[in-house]
Amino acid sequence: MSQFVHIYCIYRIPRQPHAGGRGKVFTAAQEAAIVDMVVTSNSIRLREMQTAVIQEHNMFRNVNSVSLATIDRVLKRHKVGMKQLYKVPFQRNSDSVKETRLQVCTGKGLSL
Repeated sequence: MSQFVHIYCIYRIPRQPHAGGRGKVFTAAQEAAIVDMVVTSNSIRLREMQTAVIQEHNMFRNVNSVSLATIDRVLKRHKVGMKQLYKVPFQRNSDSVKETRLQVCTGKGLSL
């Protein structure tokens, strides 16, 4: 009788590089420029950023169109949050209104 030696070789097939879908829209420098837009002006809106990206031909030379969702994803990737701004009437915090509120709270302005 002869002895059989069983050698098990596991051959692993290497993975193919990712080739499907659309590639990155922005480079790292372009993403940094988008983040800088928000840092310099926190009141900027996504639509304003979109038009600025499309019109800026020096920095964003390869970008012809960009969606609002793409800009939002870039900001989330860099953990940049934008607060929703709303306009407050100018008269709301004027001195006369503050004085009236103080009188109402202390009871001096009530006349029954």
